[in-house]
Amino acid sequence: MASPGGKRSWKNANLETGDYWEKSKRSEALEPGHPPINSHMYFGISTIFRQIFEEILKTNVSLNDMRSICREHLYYLATGVLHCLLTHQFDLARDMVSVLSKRFGWVPELVWKIGIEVLNEETIPSVRCGRFYKAIGDLLRNRFPSELVIDSASYFIRKRRLDEAKSLIDSKVNVSPFMDDPLILAQAGYFQYIYWKKQVINQNDLDSGDGRDFSYETGVAIKYLQKLGETKGVWDGVWDVHFAIYAELLAYKKDFKSAKKLLKDYCQHQHTNTNAYRYLYYFMMRHYPQKRDKIRKILAKLAEFNPTDIACLDIVKFINVKDKSTIEQTLSILFDHLDYYQCAKNVLPWEHLVEVLTKHDCSEFLGKFLEQRKQWWPKYHFSMESLVEIDKDPKKEPSNIDILAYKAAVAVWISGPDNKYTTSVASIIKARDFTKLSTILQNCTLVYMKSN
Repeated sequence: MASPGGKRSWKNANLETGDYWEKSKRSEALEPGHPPINSHMYFGISTIFRQIFEEILKTNVSLNDMRSICREHLYYLATGVLHCLLTHQFDLARDMVSVLSKRFGWVPELVWKIGIEVLNEETIPSVRCGRFYKAIGDLLRNRFPSELVIDSASYFIRKRRLDEAKSLIDSKVNVSPFMDDPLILAQAGYFQYIYWKKQVINQNDLDSGDGRDFSYETGVAIKYLQKLGETKGVWDGVWDVHFAIYAELLAYKKDFKSAKKLLKDYCQHQHTNTNAYRYLYYFMMRHYPQKRDKIRKILAKLAEFNPTDIACLDIVKFINVKDKSTIEQTLSILFDHLDYYQCAKNVLPWEHLVEVLTKHDCSEFLGKFLEQRKQWWPKYHFSMESLVEIDKDPKKEPSNIDILAYKAAVAVWISGPDNKYTTSVASIIKARDFTKLSTILQNCTLVYMKSN
């Protein structure tokens, strides 16, 4: 089996296992009449994802324990299928999966994942995809029943066949073994929500004034999503969109208390999931805007786990002038946000920082934040090199030149009113007659001078 050089001769191996190969590609293969496959052409292929597929195979059968050439054949065939997928040779990938499927008892997850990859390719005709999916589904329905239903529904959605996708989910959600499966319950509730939302929007657009009650449609969607929430262990998973629409449906029925409790419980179970805090924040802003302290705490928690989130900047709206700790907390969030390069390219955080510095007394704790950044913020945000092109050629200046004004205003608090960056920006703004920006810069300088 080995060549004189010690390397495996896959051509000879293929000859010795010719009977296996011939049997695999006859009428017993998944799709009748598939073209012949040049088997040994793909055995030695190495790809960047080969290790992933190797690990999947090892979970079922170790390569070190393989005694049959058929099993080694299987491994390299799987690698060949992956290569075909990466090079968009989808017809050949389908045919090679047909051969793999005859030995799927060893590698069921691999066959299923490869099949879904083939299904996801848009160029394959839908009729052939349907046949392929049915064959894979018949083989693997006892191993991955819910996943196969979800993937089939997703395929219909990609093809814009929403009615077929909904019918498939509806046909499974009330029968065993799917009726208690969180995946199916989540999708059933989601589809019902989509159809409910479409009807509500159409009614609002028509403005018919007939006041149709959608309580039945709402109740059906809530039933599935409520059952999802009651499923054991489901709160340990990430169900962002499903719990968000569940809360929306409860709010539509005026059950604001239950909706708020649902979102708060989701935050407690998903305490590092920033989407959970974001959903709760928007819900509170819409239905409980008077709960300012609670909303501020939600934003602070969001900023703790994701300081780059744009929603964190809304915390400036909830400063309590009677509680100086809220000013300190707001400054901390703004400075942390601007520590990130992409965030600093947005004018909004700079504008909010200037607003807080000029409207509130920050002298008590501002020094703490500046001390942490005095070594690197000036070079990071207030570099003179960034102004060279603007000064030379006005046509090259950024459309959001107002960022320069707000950054220059903040630079006053970092390096004093006479720093080179602020002075240069003031000259640029004055030369272009930007009165509003000049006023902002002057006001910030005056406030700084008064407080110092």
